[in-house]
Formats: sequence, structure tokens, C-alpha cells
Amino acid sequence: MGFADIHMHTTASDGFNTVKEVLNHITRMGTLDVIAITDHDVMESSLWAYEHRQNYPFDIIPGCG
Repeated sequence: MGFADIHMHTTASDGFNTVKEVLNHITRMGTLDVIAITDHDVMESSLWAYEHRQNYPFDIIPGCG
């Protein structure tokens, strides 16, 4: 069992932080095992995060909300 946040937004839609800022913050927190970037109507940040998943200590699920 682990911890997940499967609904996150970035500046690609209505979030306040870039995808890199979100991923770096989650890395510093060290508490999540799985995340999903689910910006509204766009996949660019979600796919970027997924393409760079090897650089982060948690699983990344691409999504769109």
C-alpha cells in the first residue's frame, strides 16, 4: 500500500505551478508513491511528466480532466 494523488493541475490549465515545479515539490515531500497530472483539456504537461518519469521516485500516470 502507498499514497497517491491522482488529480493534479499545472499551469498548462488552471494550476499555479509548472509541471517541473509540481514534480520537484512532490520529490521534496517524499510522501507520494503515485501521481497523475490531469490538466483540463490538455495533455502536454502530463505527457512531459510521463516521458521523464525515470527522474522521479514515484510513478506517474498521464491523464486529462
